[in-house]
Amino acid sequence: MGLKVTLIYPGIAGRGWNSLKQGMDAGWISHGLASLSAAAKAEGFDVNLIDLRALSGWDHFREVLAERDPDVIGVTMMSVDYNPARQALAIAKEVKPTVVTVIGGPHVTIALQDSLRIPHVDYLVTGEGEITFPRLLRALAQGERPPYRVLRGEPPDLDAIPFSDRDLFLEEWKKWGYDLDSPEVPFVEELPPPFATIIAGRGCIYNCTFCKPGEDYLFGKRVRRRSVDNVLAELRMLVDRYHLASFM
Repeated sequence: MGLKVTLIYPGIAGRGWNSLKQGMDAGWISHGLASLSAAAKAEGFDVNLIDLRALSGWDHFREVLAERDPDVIGVTMMSVDYNPARQALAIAKEVKPTVVTVIGGPHVTIALQDSLRIPHVDYLVTGEGEITFPRLLRALAQGERPPYRVLRGEPPDLDAIPFSDRDLFLEEWKKWGYDLDSPEVPFVEELPPPFATIIAGRGCIYNCTFCKPGEDYLFGKRVRRRSVDNVLAELRMLVDRYHLASFM
């Protein structure tokens, strides 16, 4: 549809720059971004990724962003990503003042009032974005600017949305010379590569204090599960495409 969309994964708060594949937690995809990418690509939009873990610093990010020249930037934010996400947004507006910036993810949903004060943000998507984000892109492609900054996400039918776009991450990692013998880093030694993580539902039946309140904000209190047939179809796709040996 003409719009160039760049999604940004700002996950450098723990291990820093050049940290991709340097440990289990630095070798997984973001299913949130991968799902948004799949939904946007299904609508015909051109989507790419900048994974800060694969870069060497902010100057490198600035160079890559200028080369991509996006019309829209989407940044996911957990609370731990707050500072690198803010910096990425500031640089984005510096590199291209006309770029439309969108933020979403757990921090935006749980701490909305704080997120509204983040500079250089045009739109904030709360909750789940597979319906709302492509709708925003369609409006922007038609030259329309929604009048409200906060766009409430709608819970999608989990069997109706596309499978996570793992190639969004794998193609980006390949550009920087990373070994792609496995889509993700195995969780434990007992899970042999090629390995991938799979999300079979949203919400949780348990009540862990460190996690459950945030889950409820994001997904609501009702647990939603994909059908068995839908999960098996994704597993078959992963085996066919990546010769999957194990999953979690």
